[in-house]
Amino acid sequence: MFKRKVKVNHEPCTIVYLTYSFDINVRDMRRDRPLAKFLGTTMLPGYRLMFRGQAGHYALATIEKEEGSSVPVVLWHIPASYEAILDSRCAPLYSKTELVVMFEGKPISCITYVIDSSYPLKAPSIEYLKALICRYVYLKFCIYPLRQAYEDSMQAYLTSCSE
Repeated sequence: MFKRKVKVNHEPCTIVYLTYSFDINVRDMRRDRPLAKFLGTTMLPGYRLMFRGQAGHYALATIEKEEGSSVPVVLWHIPASYEAILDSRCAPLYSKTELVVMFEGKPISCITYVIDSSYPLKAPSIEYLKALICRYVYLKFCIYPLRQAYEDSMQAYLTSCSE
């Protein structure tokens, strides 16, 4: 039996992409973005996970600054061409931002995408929440930040509905 050779574009990995939601799925990223290289997992201190969204739509995960909180994240090395794909996929709800995170004792400069705080806090769909829980469990992340984000976003949403 012979193996078929597949030509792969070996574009250099120049950007570190920090993700805290759907792109934490290692198997999906390897399938959908084969040039992405899994760097590892770490905690992002000084941030909390929340859910925000547009009117008439379910909410999606985002991060917001909050002293004393932290969010588990995945770091990927990605080629520059993937950054353009992420920019178009995340717009207009998410905007790109740069962060520095500690990884293996060293500061790493990275990009991530966040939802602007002008979008309301609200509940994600049950399917989206289940998918995030599965990703957290697969990576052995503590699900507390996810649970807290759901509770806080729901409470804010319910409060806004009663005003």
